[in-house]
Amino acid sequence: MTNRMSVKEYNDLVSGNKGKSKYKNKRVRVDGILFDSKAEAAYYGYLLLLKKACEVSYFLMQVPFLLEGGVKYRLDFMVFYSCGRIENIDVKGVVTELFRVKKKMVEARYPVKIRCLKRHGNKFIQIDV
Repeated sequence: MTNRMSVKEYNDLVSGNKGKSKYKNKRVRVDGILFDSKAEAAYYGYLLLLKKACEVSYFLMQVPFLLEGGVKYRLDFMVFYSCGRIENIDVKGVVTELFRVKKKMVEARYPVKIRCLKRHGNKFIQIDV
């Protein structure tokens, strides 16, 4: 008897997905980039439109911040606007206590303010954390 895995099991294994997500987000691949959620992928698409409209010069994704004790926090997007403004964006479906703590640690250690956005239909709204 041979042990065979299904196509879904194979895709989960290759993508690093361990099955169902705790918060029911679905990992999505867009332009060859694997996003942790559909909302994050949608925000990427929104940034591409802003870049095409020349409102955004460029943006970085998964920007690491090193915290005390070797802890890392990864910011979803660092956006550089054409006017010179920089925004630090984290797209959230569910705000966890761990996120709240890491956000406070990043903002205390680095000169940044993190904006948390949540997808609401086809828009993104700012949420207070």
